[in-house]
Amino acid sequence: MRSFRIDYEIPMSEINQEDNELFSLGQMNPDQFEIESIISKGLSYDSEKQHSDDFTII
Repeated sequence: MRSFRIDYEIPMSEINQEDNELFSLGQMNPDQFEIESIISKGLSYDSEKQHSDDFTII
Protein backbone atom coordinates (compact mmCIF):
# COMPACT_ATOMS: atom_id res chain seq x y z
CA MET A 1 0.00 0.00 0.00
CA ARG A 2 2.88 2.34 0.67
CA SER A 3 3.92 2.33 -3.00
CA PHE A 4 0.41 3.40 -4.07
CA ARG A 5 0.57 6.30 -1.63
CA ILE A 6 3.96 7.37 -2.97
CA ASP A 7 3.31 6.82 -6.69
CA TYR A 8 -0.09 8.51 -6.70
CA GLU A 9 0.87 11.25 -4.19
CA ILE A 10 -1.75 10.25 -1.63
CA PRO A 11 -2.71 12.20 0.56
CA MET A 12 -1.30 15.34 -1.14
CA SER A 13 -3.28 14.85 -4.37
CA GLU A 14 -6.72 16.40 -4.76
CA ILE A 15 -7.67 13.72 -7.31
CA ASN A 16 -6.10 10.50 -5.98
CA GLN A 17 -7.49 9.69 -2.53
CA GLU A 18 -7.71 6.99 0.12
CA ASP A 19 -10.18 6.14 2.86
CA ASN A 20 -10.10 3.25 5.35
CA GLU A 21 -10.95 0.68 2.66
CA LEU A 22 -10.33 2.02 -0.86
CA PHE A 23 -7.94 3.92 -3.08
CA SER A 24 -9.50 6.23 -5.65
CA LEU A 25 -7.27 7.09 -8.62
CA GLY A 26 -8.42 9.56 -11.25
CA GLN A 27 -7.57 10.14 -14.90
CA MET A 28 -9.44 11.90 -17.71
CA ASN A 29 -9.59 8.72 -19.82
CA PRO A 30 -9.51 5.06 -18.75
CA ASP A 31 -6.68 4.26 -21.16
CA GLN A 32 -4.38 6.64 -19.27
CA PHE A 33 -4.00 4.17 -16.39
CA GLU A 34 -0.81 2.12 -16.44
CA ILE A 35 -2.33 -1.29 -15.73
CA GLU A 36 1.08 -3.00 -15.77
CA SER A 37 2.23 -0.71 -12.98
CA ILE A 38 -0.90 -1.44 -10.93
CA ILE A 39 -0.45 -5.19 -11.44
CA SER A 40 3.24 -5.02 -10.48
CA LYS A 41 2.19 -3.60 -7.11
CA GLY A 42 0.25 -6.78 -6.33
CA LEU A 43 -3.27 -6.32 -7.68
CA SER A 44 -4.74 -9.11 -9.77
CA TYR A 45 -5.80 -8.71 -13.40
CA ASP A 46 -6.79 -11.28 -16.01
CA SER A 47 -5.74 -9.72 -19.33
CA GLU A 48 -7.53 -12.38 -21.37
CA LYS A 49 -10.88 -11.62 -19.71
CA GLN A 50 -9.96 -7.98 -19.01
CA HIS A 51 -11.19 -8.50 -15.45
CA SER A 52 -9.91 -7.80 -11.95
CA ASP A 53 -11.30 -8.64 -8.54
CA ASP A 54 -9.07 -5.91 -7.08
CA PHE A 55 -9.87 -2.81 -9.14
CA THR A 56 -12.36 -1.25 -11.53
CA ILE A 57 -11.69 1.33 -14.22
CA ILE A 58 -14.65 3.42 -15.29
